Amino acid sequence: MACDGRRIRGFARPASLETARGARRRRGRRRGPRGKQSAAILVVRGEPSARPWDDKLLELRVDDHPEPLAELRRLLELADGYRALLQLREGDPPPEAVAAVLRLPELDVRWSETYAALRDGDVEGARSLVRPLFGAEPRWRGYVASLAARGLLPHAYELLRE
Repeated sequence: MACDGRRIRGFARPASLETARGARRRRGRRRGPRGKQSAAILVVRGEPSARPWDDKLLELRVDDHPEPLAELRRLLELADGYRALLQLREGDPPPEAVAAVLRLPELDVRWSETYAALRDGDVEGARSLVRPLFGAEPRWRGYVASLAARGLLPHAYELLRE
């Protein structure tokens, strides 16, 4: 599959998922409904390491979907956004990283900011970010409590105190 050269931290994305599918059809393969229900993509490092199990950068699979390529594209955009959130925290992100974050759902960005604030010890900042979530959906409080019980969210018990 060809790459368009667009990179987010060294990760090149396919220019068009339909390009590969169309090329296969033009060569006479995959005619008819077969091959239209699922799609997958596996991205590995360009240079293999001594630990090949660590070389997998991304693996996405869509099964039994009416538009698997469109769904795979949507998931790739989300993956770009989540990867870009990490770049934003590291400072001076490229413009495509900022654009990828802007395509993420607001809830995902808010939760990511909340986690970053807690990780940095800013409990009050995290509380101000998560208060609207707790108010809009009481199950968020239970979710945070379950993360706290497993030790997966720093300062979670402090966040739950009102």
